[in-house]
Amino acid sequence: MTRTRLAGVVLVGALAVAGCDDGPRRLDGNAAPAGGSPPTSAALAPSALAPSAPGSPAPAPSTTPPAAGPKPSTSPAALVLGPQGLGALKLGMTLEQARATGMIVGYKVEDFTGHCGISKLRGTNATVFFTPGLGLSSIDMYGGIRTPEGIRLGSSIDGVRKAYPDWEEIVGGGDTGYGWADTPGNRKAGYRIDVRKGKVDGVALALEGQKCIE
Repeated sequence: MTRTRLAGVVLVGALAVAGCDDGPRRLDGNAAPAGGSPPTSAALAPSALAPSAPGSPAPAPSTTPPAAGPKPSTSPAALVLGPQGLGALKLGMTLEQARATGMIVGYKVEDFTGHCGISKLRGTNATVFFTPGLGLSSIDMYGGIRTPEGIRLGSSIDGVRKAYPDWEEIVGGGDTGYGWADTPGNRKAGYRIDVRKGKVDGVALALEGQKCIE
């Protein structure tokens, strides 16, 4: 009985030793910690790991248009003939000064009494005269230009007499002819005003002593 129990103990011990000699079994591939997830082959990008910084809100675009500077008017209706001239063009200017305004084009000397120089207002058929020794001596009205007193081409003869009580027809008579009136605000200038069938047909601002228009 004792021998049989001893033999059993020896057999159990031998089996235990044999089990220890096998060692751990090798597995192919990378080892992973127990209970962990297997690593992925792709590396994580640094941008994916860094927290995104909160962005500042973009400024709202301005809906207010930039302020526009003053724009000079070129409309004839905005120009006034008198008492010193027409816009930048002034009675008494030399030819060079008048050209510098950009308002006149061309120049020629007519071979008649006075030997006056003649130019045209740019973009029109209106005449500008130069009297030798006086410079720019008269400027014709055109288009929607008016005098400071409101007379323009097409005004009535009654309107002329109201605006210029001293105006008198010196050629013609009735509702057709022409005459001269003083220029309020300029004692050295006058208006020659032509009428035809009771309406203003022409106006010129002229310097006293000019020799180019009658």
